[in-house]
Order: sequence, then C-alpha cells, then structure tokens
Amino acid sequence: MTRGIIAAGHPATARAGADILRAGGNAADAVVAAAFASFVAEATLVSPGGGGFALVYKSSQGTPLVYDFFCNFPGLDRGESSQAVDFYPVTVDFGPTSQIFHIGRGSVAVPGNPAGLCRLQAEQGRLPLPIVLQPAIDLARDGVPLGEFGCYVGRLLHPIFTNEASVARLFSAADTLWDQSFRYRNPDLADVLTTLASSGPDLFYRGDIAHILLQDQRQHGGLITAADLQNYEVIVRPALRLPYRNFELLTNPPPSRGGALIAFSLAMLAGFDLHTLNLGSARHLGLLA
Repeated sequence: MTRGIIAAGHPATARAGADILRAGGNAADAVVAAAFASFVAEATLVSPGGGGFALVYKSSQGTPLVYDFFCNFPGLDRGESSQAVDFYPVTVDFGPTSQIFHIGRGSVAVPGNPAGLCRLQAEQGRLPLPIVLQPAIDLARDGVPLGEFGCYVGRLLHPIFTNEASVARLFSAADTLWDQSFRYRNPDLADVLTTLASSGPDLFYRGDIAHILLQDQRQHGGLITAADLQNYEVIVRPALRLPYRNFELLTNPPPSRGGALIAFSLAMLAGFDLHTLNLGSARHLGLLA
C-alpha cells in the first residue's frame, strides 16, 4: 500500500501501523500492528487482557463484517467456592467529581484481544504474524514515552496502578506522579508477544499464559476458569448498515449497543435540514446534543 491514513492515540501506535503499510501490509495488517503497539504506547488505557471490535469493509465484498472479540464475563463451571472474591472499590478523583471503580482479581474478565486480533490478521491480512507484531515487540523491549495524555491518565488512575506492587514497579508509579519524561518498558510483554507470533493465540487460552493466568486467579480470588478460556469464541457478524443523507453508515450491530445508538441518533438527525443552520450555533449544537 502506498497511501493510507491512520488515526491513533499515540504517535508510536500510528508509526507501527505505517511501518507495516510500508512493509507491504494491507489495512488489516496495519490495524493489528497498531493495536498491539498501543498495548505498550498507551498502556494506561489498553492491554492484551482487554477486548474490542473491528469493522472490515472491502469494496470487492458485498457484506461489511464486524469482528466481535469483546471480553466475556468469567465463571463458567466455577461452581461453589469458599474463597472470597478479590473485588473491592477504589475512588478516582477527577477534580470536579470522583468516581468509584472496582478492581482486584475478581474484576478481571475473559480476554478477547489476542484471539480477535490474531483471527482478524489471519483472515484479512497478508503478512506473516511475526512481522506484524514486531513493532510492538520493539516498543516493549526498548521503551516508549507515554506522552502528555498517557501520563495524565496514569496520574488520574494512580490508586489503581499503585495497588499491586509488581504493577507499581512496572510503571514506576509507587511513590511519584508521572511526568512526560517517564519511559514505559515491558520486557516480559516483549517475550510474550514474541511467543505469540510463533505459536498463535492459543498461548492465551490453552497454553502457558493461560496456565499462569488460571493459577493466579485461583490463588488470589479471581473468577476466570479454564472453561472460560477454552470456550472463548470470536464472533463475526454482518455490520449494521444505515443510510444517512447521501452516505451509508456502517457500524457495530447488536448485541453491542453503541453502534445502534449512533444509528438511531443519526436517523433522528436526518429529519432536519442542517444547511439552514450556522455551524456551531445554539440550534446546531442543540440538535447534535
């Protein structure tokens, strides 16, 4: 691909996608490379243990597809347990207001990112997975500044990042509030991604990472079981399609609610003639709201 546009939350995330495009990858390869790079460059917000969605549109195909690899609720075949669940509140101060979040091993859901991103790349990409993962591996090993926004989130969520000693050491967050000079490194993640590149996503669901995760969950009051991991499934659905003025909107279908709400809002907005309104006027902003 000789041309492309990448929107990302960190320059290093965008560069990872651009490097893969220059290496001959297509958009799917670039998306997967950028997503894995974001687990390092945007580590205060995203991780391999999370989940997500990917919408794929190819003009040569009739049906746009959505890959659903969101997190599953844990606890399949868990049965009764006398062990207390490690699940407790922390308060995050946003300045004008505060909010309670619940953390601990019991707050951990079944991860979807490894399965979903690897399947997306296998079915829609064209490069070998080791090449696609190399930018993220390099970032994890060499380190990357988290930047103004990443450090802001780190300071905001300081009670969460300092709760576990091992995580506090990883983020150097135990005794200080971060500044933009902080450089995040995660050599262990680099090793995990290197293994993932050669062995595939079963590493997280039946392999060594699965065994480590299950042992940690059993010992520390988590809910994830072997059945949770082994039964995890990426679901591919036709995209939700909606005509809007002279365009067609493609978005995430149910059971996800976000795409349907966006489609509903635009369907209501389509009944108004926006050309008669001044951009940013009270009436224009009122309609958008």
